[in-house]
Parts: sequence; C-alpha cells; structure tokens
Amino acid sequence: MFKLPCAIIVTLLFAQGIHAQTPTKDSVLSEKVNHLMNTHIGVENTVPPGWSIEAKPVAIARGENDTIISQVHIFIHGAPEGVLFEQQSLPVGDDKPVSEISGVSVGKGGILICAGRSPLQCGDANKPDDPIEFTAQSIKGEPLRFLFASSAGTIGMVIVPNPVAGRDHGCTLSAVRLTAGFELALITGTGYPPKTDIHYNVTPNTSGEQVVQSDDRGVFRFSLIPLTKPGQTSGTLKLKVKTPSCSPELSYDFGQKQ
Repeated sequence: MFKLPCAIIVTLLFAQGIHAQTPTKDSVLSEKVNHLMNTHIGVENTVPPGWSIEAKPVAIARGENDTIISQVHIFIHGAPEGVLFEQQSLPVGDDKPVSEISGVSVGKGGILICAGRSPLQCGDANKPDDPIEFTAQSIKGEPLRFLFASSAGTIGMVIVPNPVAGRDHGCTLSAVRLTAGFELALITGTGYPPKTDIHYNVTPNTSGEQVVQSDDRGVFRFSLIPLTKPGQTSGTLKLKVKTPSCSPELSYDFGQKQ
C-alpha cells in the first residue's frame, strides 16, 4: 500500500452560486447543464446543521489507463448516537443516487464502520466494529460523490482522488468531470483577490479573454463546455488564468479519448 498524496481534494460545505461561462444557445442543453451542476453542488451542500464529514486517506495505487485506485476512511461528526446510515453513490452524469451499503454505524471518533452487532447493522459478528475502507478506481477529474442517508438526516461529500488541477503563487485552479467524457466540467478557483474580475483564456474555446468575478472569499466557479468543430468528438482543452499575482493553468482531454 502507498500513502494517499495531499492532492486528494475534499470539498465540503462549499456553497456558492455558479453559472455557465460557455454560451449555450440550446435551451435543452442549458437546462441539462444547470441540472448536472445543481446535482453536484447539492451533494456538497447536503450537510445538516451541527454535522460534519471528512475523509482520511488509507492507501492509493495506480491502475490501468492512468486511473487511480484510492481507499479512504470516512468520518461523520454530530449525528445522533446509534443512528444507522445507508451509503449511496452518485455516479458522474447521473442525478439519482445508487444504494451501496445499508446499516452503516458511526464508530469511535466518528469513523464509519460495519459494526456487525445486530441484524440491522452491516458487517460480521466475528469481526465487530470493522472500519469501512471506501475504495474506488477513478479516471482524471472524476468526482466520487457520497451520500449517507438516515432517519436523522442525510449528509454528503465529494472526493476527487485523481484531480485535474493547477497551482501558482497560492492560487489554485481545478476541473471536475460532470459528464463521462468531460464534455461538461466544473471549474473552481481559490486564493484570488476577493470580489475581483479574474481574466482567463480557454483553448480552443475562445479567440479572446474571458472574465469571471471572484466572491468575497476569493473563490470563483463556473461550468465549461468545449466548443468543437463539426464532426469533432474529442480533443484537449486548456485553461489559463491571468492575474497580476498568479497564473495557474490546467488541461484535460475530452470526448472519445477518455
């Protein structure tokens, strides 16, 4: 086993309005884009008052085709004692969660376990209070979206074990895959001057500079769709931010290359 690097991105309690930067003339397309964005943000923001959730890395390995196999422990704090959760996942491109594990308990320190002490709890009585090692194989920019539902409430989180990201002089830039082929991305920037116009270029999307404004925390978010030529089904998108203090950049392949 290898230690999971600090590159793992956990986005929690990150409420901010977002909008599509790429023009979408088709109202049906615009509606789908907004729906996928809202679904993703909805998972991040599903946190009952007084609760919190965190992930801690256990192990990582490289898989085939530039994938990452990651393993994490997840902790929930603030939930009522004795509550049982159903762990659900929300695959990229989907808008309805899929049930994965029922009868999940909260163990010592908030770690999620299969206690195995009653018929309603997951796990084996011969191995009680077994911590769950959530394991997944991820392609570039793919978010792992978890929901933990219970009678007391539902809490969600997003982890990106195989990030597409850039950093420069304290500014960060990341792209999260919201469709299987990366045809739609959620772009997030942090560490910028608050309430400031942030200039950026997208290749091959635009011929000129575009602008997005950071919020009062120095954060911006927007959706991005590659603009392709007729018949083009794949390509590489490059994004670069330009400010007086930093210029992070990133790139990712979209379409059939994935």
